[in-house]
Amino acid sequence: MTPSQRDGCVIGLRINPLVGFGAVANLSVSTRKSKFGIICPTEPCSERAEVVKALVECHFVNAVHVHTGSGGMTLKQMARGATAAVNLAMEVNGLRTEGKGKIDVIDIGGGLPVKWGGEQVRHTLFVRHSAHLICSAFSTPYLFGTP
Repeated sequence: MTPSQRDGCVIGLRINPLVGFGAVANLSVSTRKSKFGIICPTEPCSERAEVVKALVECHFVNAVHVHTGSGGMTLKQMARGATAAVNLAMEVNGLRTEGKGKIDVIDIGGGLPVKWGGEQVRHTLFVRHSAHLICSAFSTPYLFGTP
């Protein structure tokens, strides 16, 4: 499939960047025990190299999806997951042959944390989540588009 043939199609890979477990370890989806996503550590290693190689070769894949929000994750962990997806896409795009398409969709999932232990959820949670993502954008400028 060439880039022009996939117009309108989003074909993605869900990664597990291993940002750890949250307040509810049994529900956390970013540990080695999770069945959700291909394990893709953020640090250089053979597991990451295999994912990068596969994405470079499978040029029809134009999206990376990460969902680290389940299990009472901190906002910092969720931002690290989003940053991991952006960094993976940038690395793959830099290695793909010209004209073979780029990863141009980053899906950071959902899963805004709730207050565990009976506390009421406040509307400020979304504002805090957004602030963490914006702060991540300073260290990962491509999180919100080309700088």
